[in-house]
Amino acid sequence: MRSNITNTHFIASIKELLQSARNSIYQTINTTMTQTYWEIGRRIVEEEQGGETRAEYGKGLIKQLSIELTAEFSEGFSVDNLKNMRRFYLAYPKSETASHRFKLSYSHYIFLTPQPKAMGGPEGNKTKIVPQTDDNVKINRKGLGYDV
Repeated sequence: MRSNITNTHFIASIKELLQSARNSIYQTINTTMTQTYWEIGRRIVEEEQGGETRAEYGKGLIKQLSIELTAEFSEGFSVDNLKNMRRFYLAYPKSETASHRFKLSYSHYIFLTPQPKAMGGPEGNKTKIVPQTDDNVKINRKGLGYDV
């Protein structure tokens, strides 16, 4: 029969292994979501521009996309969030940026991107940014979306 000390070390090592796996999963999810949001932003910009050098705003593309995505994937795809995805792409338009180099969470990138004047920029960022933590990030059952 093993001593309680050995059992304590054994249990602690198993807990450490599980915590390490959990952290790795969170990092993978964060990277995948950041890349996905960048790609959504790219596609929005390309669709809005329709091959032109400047976008033709006001067509309701983002509003319709928000309705469709929210209906299928639940929260996380409001008009404001989709505009943030577009802004994220415009701030980091080079494809190599969106490769496996994303090291920050999506919310950090959004915080670092220039704010439109209507949102308090460029003088200051007045949007509410909720930092990503293990406690407030979940994957929606239907898809990729932050539940904050």
